[in-house]
Amino acid sequence: MQQGLFGPLGSERYEEYATDINGSGKYLLGVINDILDMSKIEAGQFSLDREEIDLCPLIKETVRVISLQAAEKSINVETRIADAMRVYADRRAIKQIAINLLSNAVKFTGQGGKITVRARNTSGALLLTIEDNGCGIPKHALSKLGRPFEQVQNQFSK
Repeated sequence: MQQGLFGPLGSERYEEYATDINGSGKYLLGVINDILDMSKIEAGQFSLDREEIDLCPLIKETVRVISLQAAEKSINVETRIADAMRVYADRRAIKQIAINLLSNAVKFTGQGGKITVRARNTSGALLLTIEDNGCGIPKHALSKLGRPFEQVQNQFSK
């Protein structure tokens, strides 16, 4: 439908809706795959599909994924990534991690806030940071980070 396989949709708004539906379906499929991946990790059967990837277009793609959410809250998302930042990694895993971090940044950043995504080479390693001016994570809850299905509760969580 989005590609106009059966002819034009007739209105630009329908094309936008078709694009949104397609994107949402892909996102939902990604969530389902993440849940399946989590069960594979717990069973010790998960493998990474590593390849050389350019981080710059990948990060720009993830920023586009959350741009509508950010725009609804008038959040400015800025990227500071050097061109041709090549890394040997699992593309889907890096993208999902970045989307999760960016989604949380949008969720916990107030109206008119700012999110900055930076990537740089440091001592032969790549450093990716996602910084926002949101409410932050209390020190006592930092140990929960990275645990499956854990959430930090604070006054801004709901």
